[in-house]
Order: sequence, then structure tokens, then C-alpha cells
Amino acid sequence: MKLLHKTHQQKVILLIDEYDTPIHAGWQYGYYEDVVLFMRNLLSGAMKDNLDLEKSVMTGILRVARDSIFSGLNNLGVYSLVSPQFSNWFGFTEPEVDQMLEDFQQTHRRQEVQDWYNGYLFGNQVIFNPWSVLNFISRQPLEL
Repeated sequence: MKLLHKTHQQKVILLIDEYDTPIHAGWQYGYYEDVVLFMRNLLSGAMKDNLDLEKSVMTGILRVARDSIFSGLNNLGVYSLVSPQFSNWFGFTEPEVDQMLEDFQQTHRRQEVQDWYNGYLFGNQVIFNPWSVLNFISRQPLEL
């Protein structure tokens, strides 16, 4: 992060996806204490008092507890799928899916996509599964 900050003259935004996967594996396979110690040191070293860091975003499925591995970190904001201010960021919205279908000349398949790949309601936002929609669109021949 220090080198990135120095090279680009901008503080770093650190993205950590599925931070909890090693913790879950540690619990499952008997090395939980070791992996928690490792993660605590890694996350504290990367985020606490790091002058090169603008902000960090972590994703995972385990609930973030402010004690345990996060005890050394300050100013954590915990947001879940039911946090209304982020409800449209957990998948594709209806207008985004409509635009993709239009871009790939597949607007006639809108109902099929809706029947199979939405069904998520975060806050008041209908969300489509991104992986499924992208795979659906990529498997369909383009109509030229």
C-alpha cells in the first residue's frame, strides 16, 4: 500500500472479498485459533493506523463482531443485505438487467430472466442474481 500510494499519489482502497473463508475453514478443520490470530494480525496491520489507506471494504457471510479478530480496529461500519442504503448493490437491479438485455439484443427474453433469476428483495429493491444473469446472457446466441 505504501508503494501504491507513493507511485499514484492517492491513498489506497483495500478490497477484501470473503474475509471469513479461512476462518470458517479453520473452524471446520481444527486450526481455528491459529487462523484467527493470523487474520487479526493481517487485518490490524493492513488497516489500523495505516496512513496509506483511504478505506477498506470487506465482504463475508459471518457476522462481524467488534471483539474477537476485529478488536484492534476502530471505526468499523457493519452493513448487511438488509441495510437499505446498500440494497441495490448486492446484485443487478431491474433497469440494469433491462439495459443488458437490450445491449445484447435479448429483450424478448425479459420474462424468462425474471422467472429464473430475480426473486431477491433487499429493502424495497428487486435484485437479480448477477452470476446467473451474466451466464444466461452469454449462453444465448445474439440476434443480428
